Amino acid sequence: MIYLIIFWGIAIAILCIDYSSTYLKWKKVRSYVERYGLLGSFLLFSLAIMAIITKDPVMLGEYFIPAEFQWLGSLGLSYFVAWKYYFNPLKLKVYHMDREIGEIRSQMSHLTTDMALVKQKLMKFE
Repeated sequence: MIYLIIFWGIAIAILCIDYSSTYLKWKKVRSYVERYGLLGSFLLFSLAIMAIITKDPVMLGEYFIPAEFQWLGSLGLSYFVAWKYYFNPLKLKVYHMDREIGEIRSQMSHLTTDMALVKQKLMKFE
């Protein structure tokens, strides 16, 4: 039970800090969240795996959610945090690099046409 309680505590803390820093425009806190969000993602995923391995569901008094739903929810939240802090920024970086490579290719094609023009002019002088 301890692993899922720690998991949900950390997950709620990360999500509250993330959304409050986004909507309240705290730039310094936002930069820390973006920088260390991936570490939180790994921590959440490892806690969820430990809870599944130890078969350790959370029971709050008379309220009981089946263990499979708790594990499914915790893994889903872990994957969402991993997407938010790792996969989505990675996708944006790949798009940015693709645009830069396209610009470099277009500049290289201009260089090859310019070199051909220089070659023709040099041939005329000989």
